[in-house]
Amino acid sequence: MANEGGAIRRAFREGAAAAAKNLPAILLIQALAIAVAVAYFVWPPMRPIADKVMAVKLAAGLGGAFVAGFVAGGVLPEIAKLLTGRPRLSPADALFVGLVYGVLGVVVDVFYTMQGVWFGHSNDLLTVAKKLAVDMGVFAPLLFVPLSVGALLWKESGFRTAQLRGLFSWKVYRDRVFSIQVMNWLVWVPVLSALYTLPLPLQFPLAMLVEACWSLLMVVMANTEPSKSPIVSV
Repeated sequence: MANEGGAIRRAFREGAAAAAKNLPAILLIQALAIAVAVAYFVWPPMRPIADKVMAVKLAAGLGGAFVAGFVAGGVLPEIAKLLTGRPRLSPADALFVGLVYGVLGVVVDVFYTMQGVWFGHSNDLLTVAKKLAVDMGVFAPLLFVPLSVGALLWKESGFRTAQLRGLFSWKVYRDRVFSIQVMNWLVWVPVLSALYTLPLPLQFPLAMLVEACWSLLMVVMANTEPSKSPIVSV
């Protein structure tokens, strides 16, 4: 039991340290998300832009969500690596990472829709708090982050089916997922607090904008291997 507690504390420290290392990027991204949300409510020229974004989102549907996730998590980081001279993934690995983020984009889009069904579409404090609690307290740590980490670890294992069960074990969660989830909380709680005040058709586009910015900044700032870079889920 003591060893388990030590492992969890170590994972927490690692996640907090990663967030501290990338603090300027995190604060910039959080400020961007909050500024977009505030502008929607207080800056009249923002409304026509938001209406066009919402119209595109509604027309694109889940296919658009897949493409947005694919581009934000798979294509933009490789372009950034090309421009900055950092090591790039092989085409096959880049395609796989893009597919993972594309699927996650669809899952996130459906999740935001279901949040509206469960809790309504008001932006009062209680409704936003409920959505934030379910997102960051349940779905992110139990679904979004484990799935994304598991998919990339499966790639690292050479897509061996024998490894699939172990990818979702407590050991993997403790040693690989939890530290990423700690960073996830530190990055996304302020972002989602702003995001959930917006109309539903704007929530996913803002999430993908933040995801794209984060992916680009991680390429510029991080020195970790691509497959082990922190994954920020929404």
